[in-house]
Parts: sequence; C-alpha cells; structure tokens
Amino acid sequence: MPGLPTNEWTLSRYPTEDVRTYPPDSLLKLKQVCEIVGMKKSSIYKAIADGEFPPPVKIGKRAVGWLASIIFEWVAKRPSAR
Repeated sequence: MPGLPTNEWTLSRYPTEDVRTYPPDSLLKLKQVCEIVGMKKSSIYKAIADGEFPPPVKIGKRAVGWLASIIFEWVAKRPSAR
C-alpha cells in the first residue's frame, strides 16, 4: 500500500513480513506490534504506562490488539523514522 510509513528495521529483519501488507484498519497482536516497532513486550507496556505509546484496544476477555494505522503513525512520528 503506497503512502504507509514503514519501519526499515522490521523490513530488513523480517523480509517476508512486509508491514505494508497490513490494512490500516486491521488489528495487530502484541507479537506483530513488537516486530513492527522493534520493542519488547515489557518495553511496550512500560511506554503505555508512561503515556508514550498508544494503548491497546480490548477485543475479548483476555485479548487486546492495536489498530495498524495507529501503530504505523506512531512509528512515523518517532525521531529515528525521520
């Protein structure tokens, strides 16, 4: 999809998992978010607690996910993405 920001680290580390294949309105699981943003689970949840990362959306009793568009926007706004 043209115009979607990508994380070059993810594309080079996971060449078969091109983040541009995720539709912007799709929900991403934690493992996918970790791969896209290049952070571990504990770092993501600490950043959420500090207000530095978008919180997940509850999609079930014990399941959460993130909208792909929100994650791509967050990656694009990071200083390392510029």
